[in-house]
Amino acid sequence: MPTPEKGEKKSDYISRCISHLVKKEGKKQDQAIAQCNSMWDQHQKNKNKKKSEAGNMIQNVLNEQFWYMDPNTLQNFMTRIHNIDFKEESFNPELIGIFDIDDNDDEKKKSFKMENGLAIIEVHGSLIKKANGFLAWLFGVTGMAKIGETFNKAVLDPDVKGIFLDVDSPGGSSDGTSDLADIIFEARGKKPVLAFADGQATSAAAWISSSADFVAVANEMTRLGSIGVYGVHLDIADMAKEIGIRPTVFSAGKFKAIGNQFEHLSGADKKYIQSQFDYLHGLFIQAIVKNTGISENKLNKNLKEAQIFMGSQGIAVGLAHKIMNRQQAMALLSDVADGKTSFEKHKTKMESIKFQGGENNMDTELKIKELETKLEAAQTLITEMTASNQTTELNKEIAGLKAEKESFKIKLAETETATEALKAEIETMKTTLSGDLVFVTAGKAYIDNMKADIKKTSVQVDGESYNEILVTKQLEAFGNDVELLSQFKTSLEARRSKMIKTGDITPDPAKGTESKEKTEQQEYELGTKLIPKHMRIVR
Repeated sequence: MPTPEKGEKKSDYISRCISHLVKKEGKKQDQAIAQCNSMWDQHQKNKNKKKSEAGNMIQNVLNEQFWYMDPNTLQNFMTRIHNIDFKEESFNPELIGIFDIDDNDDEKKKSFKMENGLAIIEVHGSLIKKANGFLAWLFGVTGMAKIGETFNKAVLDPDVKGIFLDVDSPGGSSDGTSDLADIIFEARGKKPVLAFADGQATSAAAWISSSADFVAVANEMTRLGSIGVYGVHLDIADMAKEIGIRPTVFSAGKFKAIGNQFEHLSGADKKYIQSQFDYLHGLFIQAIVKNTGISENKLNKNLKEAQIFMGSQGIAVGLAHKIMNRQQAMALLSDVADGKTSFEKHKTKMESIKFQGGENNMDTELKIKELETKLEAAQTLITEMTASNQTTELNKEIAGLKAEKESFKIKLAETETATEALKAEIETMKTTLSGDLVFVTAGKAYIDNMKADIKKTSVQVDGESYNEILVTKQLEAFGNDVELLSQFKTSLEARRSKMIKTGDITPDPAKGTESKEKTEQQEYELGTKLIPKHMRIVR
């Protein structure tokens, strides 16, 4: 049964549909009319639903005032939201139909990946409270409510022995963060949960990750921290005045209109708004205290001021427990789930970390100073007790304190040696990354050629309805994901082949016959050969 085409009028579709059902499927006239009208109504309903979901998601993002996210990342995210066009002529429900899978289609299918009894749940991209399906993928966001729902299913699933949170996120909206973090925290003791920070786990993602039993960091380049709140107030009062607009704001209740964009903020207004940010910041810090078990007065002062920490720095301030690769983290989680070991045995002690630009063994140095103070006090006491022949025990205590002090000095020297080794390792990693640049360049050329083929095929298939802007935006959404680009290209070429067979278009002489074209598998294998294994995007 034919489906409505893009831009097709209802009368044209009904006529085409009835003709198909009567002539090719042998339907009676009245049956064909009923079925075609039903198909049209369902098509319109689905299209309106997708546009409504998109509009609601955009509105929720634009309405959010408080963000647990890095300012620069938030600016890029908001720019992307503003640039997405959902006008009637640009909205392509057929494309959404390819990727937007209804999670309720198969109740028996698990909503998370499984590997050796471990549930793998992704916490990727910018986080907002509600987002799912193709639209979430298009915006580059992940819905925290959906993550929480998936997490709860994994906790209750008897096939799951442990939960692996795959985290690579700059944070997101304040609304929804604490809800998801609480869900994860409450699972402690039920099933082991490991958060694997690969790339970044900052701001809201740091809060969520710290709720797990154990936080592993992929490497020294991984970003952690940014424990703060961010938001921007736009004041367009002067701009409105310049263009001759004089808005009048009405309100009841002295706080109701504070923060509207048509009036300048007074000093009292700023204090009121700042108090809300301070309150949310306090909640954030208390959550870190609860999740890490570190009292607020012992939390690193720069951590509480939203500093970002790299790799081992994050371990030194209590936001992570150990640096390990993904395979090692999965193995640790599996062993803990099987009762072979515990997370506590694998946690790196905060005071053992030394790094440049950070806290440089604060605890060790403080202990040395404390011992020096005790030595001075003991020496003063010796002077006072000399006459009473009670110096023997004190001399032993002094000797012990001196030995302990020397022990800490040796420990400090060892950590400095470890720092030099770490520097050498980082230099080696930089050399490896520069070597990968050759493969990246080759991969980019392959991807650019694939995108050019997609545009060319789209022109053939869509004809006069070809929309250059929409195709460009679709390709931007795919990014450099070779697998998705190959699938999309194959889909277009299948449509072109079908249209050639039906005579709707003629073959492209420059492209040759269909039999000479590369298969989807051949193109995919070629793409993966051009890109190093550790840099491929896996979906």
